[in-house]
Amino acid sequence: MNTVKQANVALCLELHRSLREGGGTPVEADADLNRASVVLVHAMHEAHGQAWLGKVNDKNAEAPRIRRWVEGEPIYNFGADFVLPAHDLELERLLLERDEAPWTAREDAARIRIIVERVRVVGGQMLVWS
Repeated sequence: MNTVKQANVALCLELHRSLREGGGTPVEADADLNRASVVLVHAMHEAHGQAWLGKVNDKNAEAPRIRRWVEGEPIYNFGADFVLPAHDLELERLLLERDEAPWTAREDAARIRIIVERVRVVGGQMLVWS
């Protein structure tokens, strides 16, 4: 039984290891790093009875930007950028606002920082894949 905090610490440790082994970038297709993100999704579901997966960079997708993960459903590498304990309309609004905004590097970076902060505020966690 992993708590969300334990699973997040494990993910951070795996990321640190992968960065060290990869010389500053994560090792490509690092199974242990990818597995740690999957464990974090399961821990979120276990702790809250639900888990919501979201994508930051998925402007052209037909699926919703934030969707409920159903227990037993496969979790694919790079299939989500974050996991939440509950759906958040404000985060969804921020993602859509980013999609519709004119693109400049500085403004986009600021929008991404706001999105990541919102994930943190609502009790979510960023996922890491390689």
